[in-house]
Amino acid sequence: LCGLLPGMSPMRASLAAFLLIAVCTGQSQAFLIQTFAGEDAPIQQTWSNPERIPFVLYGTGSDDLSPEESHRLIRESFQIWQDVPTSRVAFIDQGETTTRTPSRRDRRNLIFFDEANAYLQAPRGSGIIAVTRLNSNALTGEITDADIIFNGLEFTFAGDNSSTRGSVNLKDVAVHEVGHLLGLEHTPLDGPAISRPTMNPFNRGDGPGLGQSLEADDIAGVSYLYPTANYARTVGKIKGTVRDLQGNGLFGAHLIAYNVDTGVQISTVSGAFDGSSGSYVLEGLPPGRYRLELAAIGGAINADNFGGIFTDFAAGFPREFYDNSRAENLAQLVNIEAGQTLDSIDFTTGFIRPGFPSIELFALPSNTPDTSGPYTIRAQAINVNDIWLHYRRSDEQSQRIAMQPVGEDLFTAPIPGQPTHTQLEFRFEARNDSIEQAFFPENGSWFGFSVVQLSGAPLAFTALRDADVVSVIDTETSSELARIAVGDEPIQLILSQDGRSLYVSNLSSNDISVISTATFQEIERIPTALQPLDLALSPDGKTLYATNSGAGTLTVVDLATNAGQTVWIAGLSTGPYGIAARNDKVFVTDLANDQLLIMTPSGTVQSRIDVAAQPRSLALSPDSRSLYIASMGEGTLTVFDAEEERISQRVELPVEGTFAVAAHPAGEKVYLTAHDDGSVLVLNTADMTLRKQIFTGDNPRGLSFSPDGQIVFVTNAFSDRITLLDGTTDETIGTYSTSDQPRGIAVSNPVYLSADTSVSAASSLPEGFTLHPTYPNPFNAETQIAYSLPMDIPRQRVQLNVYNGMGQRVRQLVNAVQEPGFYASRWDGRDDRGKAVSTGVYMLSLRTDGHHQTRKLLLLR
Repeated sequence: LCGLLPGMSPMRASLAAFLLIAVCTGQSQAFLIQTFAGEDAPIQQTWSNPERIPFVLYGTGSDDLSPEESHRLIRESFQIWQDVPTSRVAFIDQGETTTRTPSRRDRRNLIFFDEANAYLQAPRGSGIIAVTRLNSNALTGEITDADIIFNGLEFTFAGDNSSTRGSVNLKDVAVHEVGHLLGLEHTPLDGPAISRPTMNPFNRGDGPGLGQSLEADDIAGVSYLYPTANYARTVGKIKGTVRDLQGNGLFGAHLIAYNVDTGVQISTVSGAFDGSSGSYVLEGLPPGRYRLELAAIGGAINADNFGGIFTDFAAGFPREFYDNSRAENLAQLVNIEAGQTLDSIDFTTGFIRPGFPSIELFALPSNTPDTSGPYTIRAQAINVNDIWLHYRRSDEQSQRIAMQPVGEDLFTAPIPGQPTHTQLEFRFEARNDSIEQAFFPENGSWFGFSVVQLSGAPLAFTALRDADVVSVIDTETSSELARIAVGDEPIQLILSQDGRSLYVSNLSSNDISVISTATFQEIERIPTALQPLDLALSPDGKTLYATNSGAGTLTVVDLATNAGQTVWIAGLSTGPYGIAARNDKVFVTDLANDQLLIMTPSGTVQSRIDVAAQPRSLALSPDSRSLYIASMGEGTLTVFDAEEERISQRVELPVEGTFAVAAHPAGEKVYLTAHDDGSVLVLNTADMTLRKQIFTGDNPRGLSFSPDGQIVFVTNAFSDRITLLDGTTDETIGTYSTSDQPRGIAVSNPVYLSADTSVSAASSLPEGFTLHPTYPNPFNAETQIAYSLPMDIPRQRVQLNVYNGMGQRVRQLVNAVQEPGFYASRWDGRDDRGKAVSTGVYMLSLRTDGHHQTRKLLLLR
């Protein structure tokens, strides 16, 4: 039975299946096979003659498509499964019929569109899109009849190139249903659309056509059920058990094998073999090195998405990696050869072995530009009497210091500051009454991080959704400086006004990470309601807003205390999604009802405005007078007058829909990501004409600008890269390769810990003369200016001046003799007499005895 969960709209989730009749036999397996409880053992449903599985099409097809197109798409869906080279599956197309109707006993496998709900009899509004009804022998599990029935009454089905609003791509659904017809259950294995198995029950409205390809998990499933003669000799398997601390086997724990060289993922759940104990087998693994992960099935996936024996899944234990590691990078890899069975790969949940010290790193430090330190290392430890921190520079003798208790089972120790380019490694030692000495990590491994050097160019912070980290890229060297561990599924981020704090919404852990941009360390977590998504900052810098897309609420954070308050939004069933903020009002999008909500800063809804279909993201113009509204459901940009609170223009776009929207800092252009079209649209704000369409990659999502507005950064979630555009010509000027589905992005100038004094450590003094990019730029009230003086000149005269477009000096900021080091100053947009200067372009000049450098400043009043 395929459809939506209650309360979910057709555009947000489209496939969720429930087994009607399922009886099976066999061994344990990766992926999942439709399985029923037999008298003595579970029984799996399979075809006894997979080389000749017949099907017949009902003649009229779908009311929404021509019979020819309906039948073509169905036949192509069967062909996708038949094309798996390691499987013996082959279908017999028995043509069309106008007399057959769905029946569980006629041994005719009918594909039928139920336009009147006469056979499905699905409750109105249940969200059921399609049903695969299987009948099988209760003793052997042999499938004898299989009908696929589509809910034509409540759903509109679309072909490959249809853009009908609210429609469901027929082939996306049909490929999934043919998998059920073959005997495959759902898989809990998730991920981005490009790698998510077809048998995962949700496609989340990622776009038509993205549910049609088979992934490794799907291929392993059908190949295990119906293998070719030599299939077993080309793949391996991993076997083991999952138990709790009391030694009880856990049923329904999700196990994932990830090939670290190819990215292939295959999964299963414990107990799929015997229905109760914690035994598992991961089948169909191509040779290679695998990282094994254990997790509880949760979120949108639960027992209601499965049938047969798959109920009452184990829960309440944390995610971990083999062997007994919470950190992905410390997982013990398992090597699989062709034809090999690797046994006794066991898990005990909870990171604790009875009587043995258990140590867990509390927030893995990332690489940092901070040379002053100290670097505080935190660990959570259980069953320990004493605990020490060992640290060392790479390949040097380690130092050992006792860790101090700072709370229940929490211990800390400081590592002193280190010069730039230092690579630091650390590990923990613990003892208790029964264990003389234990180390974490084990096997001679160490944790590590580096003290990195900044070039002085802007830094690009990017949320990598699948890796649960924020990546930091130096835009001058194009190198990744750090990966900052945050919460689960970081999705969007925003910088504080002074650029010293970065706020990151974590979709699955339901919190906001606060990162110091000067040290690259997470310093705080702010709890939110369910699924925080988009973020906005009030222009006065005092309030942070986060939309809670899974709760119908808004989180309002007082940045003076970082205390968050949840505000319920009346009349909102799903969302909100996009958000933009002024000091006097807040705007959010109601995607389900195609509306823009106007709210007070405290979160009270004042009015609702009908806008284009599925409004997703919002952006205010630099002067906050115009609000731009991107729409996922149609190619329309809505321009809203934020002062008069009325729609001023609807702009037709040459794409199916758009995701993100951003206004250029100079206010002359608006950028939109067309995620389904793989492109970015650039519009002139003067007349809202299309300036350019730029193809950037697969599924572009996030937009950001360099502080001077000269470069536009675009994240492409499914092609794992960031595209750089020239902010003047809008030509593509470069790319950064990332990984793990980049989403939100923010770009800022580096922030130095020593704001007005030079760094004292000689080893960390700058090697060159640099006037760093200012932040913000363009600016309205104040901009920060950083510069560095090299170590090869002990003292020199320094002048920092601001000039207007005619070359006249407007303001002298620095005129002093200074020593080598990093320095900072600020310009508040006033001249030497204290009078505010007008909007325009100004030149910032840094001059010493032997060097001179200038940068442009754009002041906007």
